[in-house]
Amino acid sequence: MNNWNRQPLCIANIWNCVKKGGVVLGVMFIMCLPALAATLEQSYLVGACPTSGWLQGQGWVSTEKDGTIHVLFATKYRTGPTLDSLGEAEEYAPGVKDIWNPRVFLDYQGNPHVVYDVGIASQAKSIWYTTKKDGKWIAPEKVVALEDLASLGVASDRRTTTCYISFDSEGNKLFAYWVNNKANTDKTQWYRWRKADGTWSDHIPVSAGTEWSSLGSAHEFMGKWYLVYQGKDIDYHLAGPVDFGEEFSSGPAAGFMTLASGANPVINEGADFIIGADSTVVIVSNLRRSYSGPTGAVASMAKLDGFFNSPTYLGNISEGHGEGAIHPHAVIDEATGAVVVTYQSEHDKKAYYNVYENGKWNTTPTRIVPEEETDQIWDRTGPNGADLPGRGVVIVYRSGDKIYLRKMMTEGEIDSTVTVVPSKRTAMTGHSRLNVHDGKNLSWLVLFFEEKGENTLTVTDIQGRVMGRYTAKEKSRAVIEAASFPGGLYFITKN
Repeated sequence: MNNWNRQPLCIANIWNCVKKGGVVLGVMFIMCLPALAATLEQSYLVGACPTSGWLQGQGWVSTEKDGTIHVLFATKYRTGPTLDSLGEAEEYAPGVKDIWNPRVFLDYQGNPHVVYDVGIASQAKSIWYTTKKDGKWIAPEKVVALEDLASLGVASDRRTTTCYISFDSEGNKLFAYWVNNKANTDKTQWYRWRKADGTWSDHIPVSAGTEWSSLGSAHEFMGKWYLVYQGKDIDYHLAGPVDFGEEFSSGPAAGFMTLASGANPVINEGADFIIGADSTVVIVSNLRRSYSGPTGAVASMAKLDGFFNSPTYLGNISEGHGEGAIHPHAVIDEATGAVVVTYQSEHDKKAYYNVYENGKWNTTPTRIVPEEETDQIWDRTGPNGADLPGRGVVIVYRSGDKIYLRKMMTEGEIDSTVTVVPSKRTAMTGHSRLNVHDGKNLSWLVLFFEEKGENTLTVTDIQGRVMGRYTAKEKSRAVIEAASFPGGLYFITKN
């Protein structure tokens, strides 16, 4: 068994928490596990979807930091501790017809929050929200309807869709959504704030000036909020940070237009972005490199305090077949730092992925379901993924009339054998330093073990006094009641 020695922390690996009452976890790279090749593992059936129509194959997956799965498929929701042990299916909006674009997001406590459109494709005229309270789905609340925007310059023959929700630790929410408003492209990217008490803000357009696209993506990170929008230069930009309730303005571009290779290139039909625990930002979209030329996913990376550089074209998946309708999504495997981008090809109706591993992108589109020749796409969403504890991510995909979950094991070195999860908030791997700010907003830590045999963790304060010892066996967990600790710096060592 490997011993972890307490030693000075490399300042380059410290993740600083600026949110009051938050938790700071510093990284110390002590030992590494062997690298593994990125591989697709067994698939698990979630459920069947309609065999025709717009709901055919629509799904979405999110995960808690302890690995609990939350997945939507069409009008139903399932959850469970692992891919192969999901509970019974539930209707999240009983009696509602014409649901389109359903998505599930999780707050800091792991509670599911669902948004969906009512109306199919061009008839999607409103977005609705629901969550579970006391074990039951609440009556849906309206996020936006086109008539709400009429006085703000949006025509009633447009559509609104593609909504994301992000959360802070206090229960506040940000809803970001897209309006197909070609007559007034300055008002295509919109958002609303919702206080923890249920009070909604007005509908707010991104003020920087926007271009037509199907996007509505926002995230909270360490008490600050960020939003991606498509600017007048057709490129995607990262706006923020802002505090809760403030307005977003302009931000740096992802640089996708530098990858165009012909006349009249187009970026549209979907984009996504994600912020990793180490503040890495990944923006993905699709790029038609010239008007009738090759189409493929593109990705750009940066740190929150920096600018995007070296955008990457992830390979052609269609040539001269319209806009591509790729709808890429990104997920970061926090254990290895790998980035998995999933998307679809409207041309051959197959699901694909690319991976960023060991400091470089694989630019060959790779099939998510290579063993089957079924129809694997769905409108406006496409396959997407979520992180799992330790190595790997989970992907939700369609094959024919069914929705499946599949784990992907990513390549790269894991920095340690322990994953620390503060209040189900942000999974970090390899941490041996814990900073507790008066014990607020932190009720417990879960530490997952991948190493064989029995594992014991010892928590000591900065003066070397033992605060507690915690033992768990392979692939199990130990719970630390961190809220009982006084404010201060602590070290976690493995014996």
